[in-house]
Amino acid sequence: MASNPHQIAPAGTLVIEVLCEFRNDLRIYDAVPACFDVIKVGERDACPLLHAGEVAIYDPSDCIFAEGLIDGAIYVMEHQRPVAGMSWETFHRTGSQRVAVDRRLVRAQRSSNDRDLWFAQPLRRRFAGAFQGIDPAQPENLLQSKFVGRVVGLFRPNMEA
Repeated sequence: MASNPHQIAPAGTLVIEVLCEFRNDLRIYDAVPACFDVIKVGERDACPLLHAGEVAIYDPSDCIFAEGLIDGAIYVMEHQRPVAGMSWETFHRTGSQRVAVDRRLVRAQRSSNDRDLWFAQPLRRRFAGAFQGIDPAQPENLLQSKFVGRVVGLFRPNMEA
């Protein structure tokens, strides 16, 4: 068996034909591999490739990014409120009652104006033809710090009994 699960599809998996806008080799898995994690595709993350209610599989070890971000790949982005670096004293002083963690699916896109900057794009655009980013353009390492893994496929259990 290959050491890198992204290069060769395991036996019994199907490869999704991906739109050229997305640069991912997504696979259909009938079981979640032990080293991967899952996220439910929400309404805001639905797009022609992923539908609301489906379960996307992502590789949390892909947040190390030894080779850097992949332009056009789908990632799981995490936002936390209050921010992780806030002290408990500040947390209580602001009146915060709980820590809210939000994860969503985004597409990484390199800036065409400055090749050192990246955007996190929503998978579903609200306005046709308009550029929409989750955050302003950022250096690669800053955007990487918000990602918890790269989406590698969809979980679709075998329904045959």
